[in-house]
Amino acid sequence: MAASPASRQWQASGGGTDSGGGLADTGAEEDGALRALGLVAGTAILLGGAVFTFTPWRRLRGIR
Repeated sequence: MAASPASRQWQASGGGTDSGGGLADTGAEEDGALRALGLVAGTAILLGGAVFTFTPWRRLRGIR
């Protein structure tokens, strides 16, 4: 199946390499360290929010 003249012109004037329409190749490798750091940070935020939410503040301040 041949490409239409309009699509050939667009591809020729694109200025970059075509990687098949996926995400841009930024040079970043799939590194598990950032993923693990994100998991730890997300867990700490969720646990901190749960502790703040479920702490019995009235009992800790004393009943007035």
